[in-house]
Amino acid sequence: MELKLNSGMIIAVLLSANVFAEDIPNTFVAGEAIKASEMNENFVDLQNQIDVLKAQVDAGNESEGSRTFVGLTSLQTDGDARFSLDGGGTFYRGIHAMNKRCDIDYSESVMCTWEELESSSPDDLLSVQQNAWRRAALTSKDSQGYNVDPGSWESSPSLNSCDSWSTNIGQAALLVASESIFRPSSSSCYDVLPIACCK
Repeated sequence: MELKLNSGMIIAVLLSANVFAEDIPNTFVAGEAIKASEMNENFVDLQNQIDVLKAQVDAGNESEGSRTFVGLTSLQTDGDARFSLDGGGTFYRGIHAMNKRCDIDYSESVMCTWEELESSSPDDLLSVQQNAWRRAALTSKDSQGYNVDPGSWESSPSLNSCDSWSTNIGQAALLVASESIFRPSSSSCYDVLPIACCK
């Protein structure tokens, strides 16, 4: 597994270390036998956490609107995005799971942001007949300095995107609203929906 980290990513990982420390799947005690499967689960969880942070950094750095809508995933998920491709051996979680599912259905695609949907052809978007998940854009700030998603009234949308798509408890979620495709709204993370994919 190859990791490429830029300085922003390293800082994000260091600053976020205390947030994820209590969520480690398996912890070990000196002298205790360690199972390879438990170590692998920790590594997969770490990779998923890095992917979440990288997606947040990328969302702030990349030029939104460079991708366009290609369709909705065949798989539907609640806000706690989690699935396995190998019968439960390795799980993709969070935004990494959302992006991986888009890539499976539409090669080299990822979960759409609001800007990407806005810049897509209206004809392409006519195929959307239901609500679907979308990614937070994090490209502007409100008067108090909080990150704001341009397609939502919510502050700090990374916290409102089902806690970066890793929980479905007590969170609001960003989505493409089928009845008003250009004005995405909030929904419950318990909702089971497809993912809007762009490439």
